Amino acid sequence: MSRARCVSEALMVAEKWASEAGTPSSPAKACRIRSRYVFAPGKECSANGLRGFVLVAAIYSLANFSILLLIAYVAKLDVPVIGGPTLAVIDYVMFNIVYALLAVQAGTLSDRVGRKPVLLVGYGAFVAGCVGFALVREPFVLVSFFFLFGISYAFVEGTQRALVADLSPADLKATSLGTYHAAVGLGKLPSSILAGLLAVTFSPAVMFLAHGSIAIVAATLFIGAFGERQPAPPRAGGSPG
Repeated sequence: MSRARCVSEALMVAEKWASEAGTPSSPAKACRIRSRYVFAPGKECSANGLRGFVLVAAIYSLANFSILLLIAYVAKLDVPVIGGPTLAVIDYVMFNIVYALLAVQAGTLSDRVGRKPVLLVGYGAFVAGCVGFALVREPFVLVSFFFLFGISYAFVEGTQRALVADLSPADLKATSLGTYHAAVGLGKLPSSILAGLLAVTFSPAVMFLAHGSIAIVAATLFIGAFGERQPAPPRAGGSPG
């Protein structure tokens, strides 16, 4: 049984006991209990925590340009034997294979170890991919950086949504997810436009480094907002079980 499921069942039992004892309960109280055991910081389930993470996600979406820009970049390269367009198609296929293979695994991992480390791996993979594309000119080496972008998408896409659900009160989950997607959409709207302008005005290397820097800002804000360590839950009776 997964940790998240155990916590959910424990919360249901606690709610039942509280009801039987005549103790008032609320979604906010359940949210505070859940935050102690699922993610880490107690402020996670607060409105400020939710708003803070939606802001982080919006900033990261500004960095996260369309994968089609990478395809277009590779397609224009002078690639011996097979040509740039063929290599671009191969890279795109590899990206989707990595994404498909790791998406479920990343979700399972986030249920076991928490959302924060999984998201940081995803953000880090995106930054590493941007740096690789900025510094490397060898076309066949760029295939490895497509793997990094596949890892990034697999680790970030689902985990961000799951964290929004964790942060949200039980009666506002759909509203919170709608707000999250609206913020991410607003971030993605200028993302590829900004990338194109930087690539044309300066160079593709500048574009990749700029978007990698924006992702670093998002990751830094995320660490700052959710960087506290939660002490271990107290043992019942004050003695080892």
